[in-house]
Amino acid sequence: DDDAAGRQGDRGASPQLRFRNYVPRDAALREHVLQPAKPVTPDIEAKLAEVRAAIGGANADDADVDGDTILALAPKNPNWDLKRDLQKKLDVLERRTQRAVVELIRDKFAAQANAPGGGDDGGALPSRR
Repeated sequence: DDDAAGRQGDRGASPQLRFRNYVPRDAALREHVLQPAKPVTPDIEAKLAEVRAAIGGANADDADVDGDTILALAPKNPNWDLKRDLQKKLDVLERRTQRAVVELIRDKFAAQANAPGGGDDGGALPSRR
């Protein structure tokens, strides 16, 4: 019941303004702008040092592991699954594009044949002027 009472009390209060991605022009509203969040990125070098220490302690007689070996574990084409998923749609678009090009060429030939003086060239391609 305390939780329900707390929610009802919140309804009566005016909402707090918080601007995350917008900087208002009005100076009175600028005090509600939140500072941009800093992305949480792990310290790669520290993690790499930990991995090297763990591998070095376990396999002291093996060849030491360098950064290239660690990076070689990453996939070479990280977007292959996106390309795979889009290939069907791209094929459909390619077919539509080809049909549209053929239709435009047919319309151009039809317009040229209907033009005065056109159509007597024996079906040859139109010359560029």
